Amino acid sequence: MFASVCAALAGSAHVFAGDPPDDLTLQLVANGLSQPIGVTGSGDGSGRLFVVEQAGVIEIVGVGTFLDIRARVDSSSNEQGLLGLAFHPNERWSVYGNVSRGGREPAFRDLYDPQDYWSPPPQDLDPEELTDFELGARYTWATGGANLNLYYLDFDNAIVWAGGLDNNGDPVTANGAVTEHKGVELDLEWAPRPRWSGRLSLAWADNTIVEFVENIWGGGSMDHSGNTLPVSPEWLGTLELRGGAGPVDGFLQLRFVDDFYLDNTEDMRKYPEINGDHDYIHRVNEAYTVLDLGLEADLGRGLAELLSARRVALKLRVNNLTDKLFTTFGYFDGYEPVWIVGATRNAYLGLAFDW
Repeated sequence: MFASVCAALAGSAHVFAGDPPDDLTLQLVANGLSQPIGVTGSGDGSGRLFVVEQAGVIEIVGVGTFLDIRARVDSSSNEQGLLGLAFHPNERWSVYGNVSRGGREPAFRDLYDPQDYWSPPPQDLDPEELTDFELGARYTWATGGANLNLYYLDFDNAIVWAGGLDNNGDPVTANGAVTEHKGVELDLEWAPRPRWSGRLSLAWADNTIVEFVENIWGGGSMDHSGNTLPVSPEWLGTLELRGGAGPVDGFLQLRFVDDFYLDNTEDMRKYPEINGDHDYIHRVNEAYTVLDLGLEADLGRGLAELLSARRVALKLRVNNLTDKLFTTFGYFDGYEPVWIVGATRNAYLGLAFDW
């Protein structure tokens, strides 16, 4: 039996120890339950009562089963099972936090160097460990929503890119004793009308090598402590606009990638006599912005029925609409930086069939 105290002390606002008052009564609310451990209201004014059963079932009193996850719940012990239920306190706002600790062993690609296969493993890497702190919030309104996430990641023995590729194109990695990653991520999305929408994504990051001394050929060493991690843009951004009229839908996407360093030296920050030389080639990939366009036209029911398809569409995509010249990545070939050039304007045209 599941019972509730429902006639609360008609003439008194206090509960006294000893014999119960004469006007205190018990009312049967529900029966036939199995191991009920909690009851709560939904807070929406409906008056519904939700009963939590330890085995993994939530019942709505007088209505029926609200949730059944018994196949995923282990309730074999007194302190195991489904132990609670909480409803969202606000329909528009949600807030979350996370603290976690994890790690990983070096992957095969981190350890194995095909140029030095006769003495495996040529790269002596330790497992990396991570402590992650995150705090975020989401707010929604009638035509859109916004997400904000703050994070701080503390890596021990982080496996970082050393800034080069071997002759087979495989990245050379090393343990960067301690690295810190902190940043802010913002997503805005809105849809003022059917088929018309937009999305803005922004990210700011500060990824730093706290402690890392790299041994180099000839018995020397380079202290990278305090430098920015390579291939780590400070700012990233994407703006996407979508719209449609009649049989045609389309989108415009603007992507921004901030500049970033090619290796752990942060463009030889600690060696001004080198990076100040007139002939020095800076180890930086410059920031770039790219605009892409996409169009899709529904070719109509007649053609679709002729081909026994539900829908046939003509699709066009144009990447790098402004034909901008830019580089997307870089690495070291010996002592010289090498950049990988992004594609110039290119277009794709095709048919899409939906059967």
